[in-house]
Amino acid sequence: MVKESLCEEAKSVALKDIKLDPENIRLRHITEKLSEAEIEKYLLDEEDVRLTMKEIIIDKQIHEPLLVSEIENGKYIVKEGNRRLVALRAITKGIITGKIKGFEKDHFDIVSIQVLHGSPHDILKRIGQMHVSGKKEWKAHHKASVIFELREKYNDTIETIADTLGMPTGKVKQAYQAFEATTRYGKRFPNDKRYVNKYSYFAELYQSKDLKNWIDQDPTYMDTFIDWVGNNKLINSYGGVRALKKIIKAPIVLRGRALAVLDASDGNIDKAIQTLEDNSPGSIWSDVRKLAKKLHQVTFDDFISTSQDPTISQMLDEIIDSAMRMKQQIEQNRGGSLGR
Repeated sequence: MVKESLCEEAKSVALKDIKLDPENIRLRHITEKLSEAEIEKYLLDEEDVRLTMKEIIIDKQIHEPLLVSEIENGKYIVKEGNRRLVALRAITKGIITGKIKGFEKDHFDIVSIQVLHGSPHDILKRIGQMHVSGKKEWKAHHKASVIFELREKYNDTIETIADTLGMPTGKVKQAYQAFEATTRYGKRFPNDKRYVNKYSYFAELYQSKDLKNWIDQDPTYMDTFIDWVGNNKLINSYGGVRALKKIIKAPIVLRGRALAVLDASDGNIDKAIQTLEDNSPGSIWSDVRKLAKKLHQVTFDDFISTSQDPTISQMLDEIIDSAMRMKQQIEQNRGGSLGR
């Protein structure tokens, strides 16, 4: 585990001397290099910074120092607290322009920081401890991104990452595999600028033993799954992937029919599941049970209405005839089975 001595004691510095982190975990999916202004705009628009602004305005302060690395004498880059830094900048602008009342113009000009020491690897592990298994919990895809970077960039083993972050080894492996697949999806569908949000599909995939076994059978199956996600055939991550599990577990012939529907140009998981249900053995008996239940629910008023529709008696005769033939066939099958 990373030692607490990684941080210096808190001190106060000028807000203007702190820069945003271009390697912020929330920006990992953005391939092009962003300017300071672009990072600020992205975080302000995409990462609920306005809620952070409200909290700071109400409390008139930030309660925890920003964690920073020193990049040159008296200048810093924030490693933990990018959203709070953006919020402080936006609040200060609002105070200066008069949109935010009740503060002196220099109220937030000085902020509390703690300087981090150690390698980028050490700092990433520290940030991961805070957000992956600590009290400041990140979204699932942000957590997985840290795990992926520790494995890919720093060559940490799954066991080492699990120990560092205080997580079960199996959970770390699932998160790593799911984020690896998410990055493959992002490369295949580069127009999806928020591709990391598709992480939930791959996380659901790797949580299913049946689907993992299916993927392991043939490497091309992952490519197929990625295409389904990219073409929105699974509709939503949780219901869609869980429905896919039903298809994969079905007998080969039924599975093939359902997957053919899913692969069709107008196909989706709902249509594929409907095909599976319509062709599953025994599906007719579900309808028979429903019919039997309905027949038991017939009311006196329903009988009165039959006088207005002479076809009902004919329909009932057909049902009775069909039911008798079905019963006879079942009894014959049972007799044959006993004879064998």
